[in-house]
Amino acid sequence: MTSVLIAGASTNSGKTIITASILRALKNRGLNVRGGKIGPDYIDPKFHAIASDNFSLNIDGWAMNESTLHRNLATMEQDSDITIIEGVMGLFDGASDGTASSAEIAKKMRLPIILCLDVWGQSQSISAIVNGFDTLDKDIKICGIILTRIGTEKHLQILKQSLQKYVPHIPLIGTIFRNEIFELESRHLGLVHPSSENNKALNKLLDKTSNIISQQVDLDKLISISKQSKAIINDKIAIPKFSNHIAISYDKAFSFCYPHIINGWKKEGVEISFFSPLDDEKPDKNASSIYLCGGYPELYCETLAQNKSFKSGMLNHAEKGTFIFGECGGFMTLGKSITDKNGTEYKMLGLLDLKTSFAKQKLHLSYQNIKLLHNCNLGTKNSLFKGHKFHYATITHQSGKPLFEVNDACNNKTEMVGLVNNNVFGSFIHLIDKF
Repeated sequence: MTSVLIAGASTNSGKTIITASILRALKNRGLNVRGGKIGPDYIDPKFHAIASDNFSLNIDGWAMNESTLHRNLATMEQDSDITIIEGVMGLFDGASDGTASSAEIAKKMRLPIILCLDVWGQSQSISAIVNGFDTLDKDIKICGIILTRIGTEKHLQILKQSLQKYVPHIPLIGTIFRNEIFELESRHLGLVHPSSENNKALNKLLDKTSNIISQQVDLDKLISISKQSKAIINDKIAIPKFSNHIAISYDKAFSFCYPHIINGWKKEGVEISFFSPLDDEKPDKNASSIYLCGGYPELYCETLAQNKSFKSGMLNHAEKGTFIFGECGGFMTLGKSITDKNGTEYKMLGLLDLKTSFAKQKLHLSYQNIKLLHNCNLGTKNSLFKGHKFHYATITHQSGKPLFEVNDACNNKTEMVGLVNNNVFGSFIHLIDKF
């Protein structure tokens, strides 16, 4: 059971495609590999899962209890030959209060670090960057370097000579030349969402990039660098079960649900059923609670507005008192309408007195300290959670009782957010762990 962290100097440094390509290359060697992602990102773990043909979990140093951190890493390492964990932003970047960086996780979980650096437009200065990352915190260990977007063989020789002169103790284990196939299209929260229609293309891409990785990265050295973490297996679950049978939305429009939450529910003996609002499916009629996840409903407003079976199924559950909880995209869909980026308004479920719009998009991004304001299936009043919000929609109308009291990572800007209407609950916040 070994793990290694792939970190970068900044966001958009190519960590995701490099991590996914390494996973595929190791899988092609016959190894049982798994990926992991530091931070609250939903999309990168889906790329890892496709690349490795295995699950990938989040490790969030701000929003997760230490027990959840260890459980997730232990779950990834269990029965795997190696776990490749992708960092968040730059190695030392994290929450606004200065915590939860990839470096902090590496220190806490004893993870060796491979620094992945984009060297386009750089030569000898690369050594200053590596030296800075290596010496800023003596409690972490950078064990290898992968250079990406190298221009020419001459460029590579200059880089090698500089690294050998100034940081000879850190091995250069990968040299990847500039190649457009290592670029992934961006959308919304990060990379374009992997789904059934583009998985085939993504697999073809990963076959090509993993072949390059196999030739230009010393995978044997990477494996030798990885070592066992101090992960501790425990049985604590992150979010209390809503009921004994939870129907969960899952399709291109609604798929932002954390596997560690669902896995925890399964360990509690919860029956999980999935349904696709986009395919006009109803939640299981026997479900005693419904989890309408976040995602991209704004891309499919017209279809969702016309899906009568989905709507009738949700309304029937609401009428009979089923606990219904919506996060972000699910929250918007529980409202009266969503207005798309072109200004067209589409009627949604109408279970909450809420209207949202993408006509004037604004980024809302932050970790959230969360206090529950009502006794419900989420927990007792004043229960504490941590989570995050990351959306571009704006609220144009809302009325009703708020669900949560929240503030940000630095305990600033206390707000009342979300809505409650009898047995229907929702907010823009994605819950990660209970505290």
